[in-house]
Amino acid sequence: MLTIRKAELRDLKAVKAIDQLLFGADSYPLFVLRQLYDITGDYLLVAETGGEVIGYMLSHLDQAKSQGWLLSLGVLPAHRGKRIGEKLMAASMAAMEKQALPSYT
Repeated sequence: MLTIRKAELRDLKAVKAIDQLLFGADSYPLFVLRQLYDITGDYLLVAETGGEVIGYMLSHLDQAKSQGWLLSLGVLPAHRGKRIGEKLMAASMAAMEKQALPSYT
């Protein structure tokens, strides 16, 4: 069963592994992921199945400008084609819409 949830600190190594696999040299360093985890609040989400993190969505909310940014999205290749990315995106956008954001970038 797929679960979309807010990331926890213990998830960062799995998020880093997915990011590294998908984006290679352009992936976020672990310390940057930790900083983003600290500042993005509810906007670092993970997709989990069977206790394994298989995808993530990183977003940011700028309440002063009433804008949300969708920063990064990754799903392990073995789990693609199951609309997991779409579900992560929808959950992220729903979290931002609770703040009544009119736009996304």
